[in-house]
Amino acid sequence: MHLHRGARAFALALVVVAPFAFVGQASARPHPTPTPAATAPPPEIPSVRKDAIQQLVRWQAGDLDRSSYDADFNAKISDAMVQTISTALGQKGALQSTVYLGPVQVEGAPPGVTSYLYKMQCVNGVLYERLSIDADGKIAGVLFRDSLKTPTGD
Repeated sequence: MHLHRGARAFALALVVVAPFAFVGQASARPHPTPTPAATAPPPEIPSVRKDAIQQLVRWQAGDLDRSSYDADFNAKISDAMVQTISTALGQKGALQSTVYLGPVQVEGAPPGVTSYLYKMQCVNGVLYERLSIDADGKIAGVLFRDSLKTPTGD
């Protein structure tokens, strides 16, 4: 095989430069493994955002629209429960802002139910709302928390 003079010089230069590149890397200070970049959640669905905001406001007021709930969720909600939750949520004050955190997996959720997580900033603190929607667009569950659980369950 006959290399053109320029190609032969390039090949020779590559053989000479390559060993130095490896030596330089071996003597370099070790760097920590980079943390993977966080991935953005799937795009927010405007109608789900509207439902999440409405649910917080309605639960704070104790004025639910039960026709928006699926039969299973509706059957689990007693008037006493509504009153207790309404009182607790009302202490957080008016909603100031809403941040979509993305869809979440809920263990034991029925097929076709998708859950979404929102951070709700109120005048007197933060609430996290998990809103579950069934395949027919009915609300299959609403859960409010003051904080998110850590991976260790704390």
